[in-house]
Amino acid sequence: MTGPLLELSDVHFAYQPERPVLTGVSLRVEAGRRLAVVGPNGGGKTTLFRLAAGSLTPGSGHVAAAGARVRHTRAGLRALRQQVQLVLQDPDDQLFSASVRQDVSFGPVNLGLPPAALLGREEPAADGGQARP
Repeated sequence: MTGPLLELSDVHFAYQPERPVLTGVSLRVEAGRRLAVVGPNGGGKTTLFRLAAGSLTPGSGHVAAAGARVRHTRAGLRALRQQVQLVLQDPDDQLFSASVRQDVSFGPVNLGLPPAALLGREEPAADGGQARP
């Protein structure tokens, strides 16, 4: 991997043009570092992570993961989603499943990893660690 694990450069985003959510956000997270993002409700935390995961496209600026700029094409998002996943705090907002474990498993299963190969991998992935061999 070259470059930071995650980088946002002068990112701007608005759900409505007259109401910006993020203006000029720049962030660089190196591999092996931990980061806490705190702020009030409606402060843009979830929007920031949705941008990092490729679920939203910045109005301007750019997002890069593992040194590669996020491309909002089918191939670009597929490559990104092999490296980045977003699990929301509220279980009612989960993507597809009733548990974090099932959501974490969704991507690898849909990329062809047999369900039996997932045993012992979901928990470290959910904790931000590495899967055991």
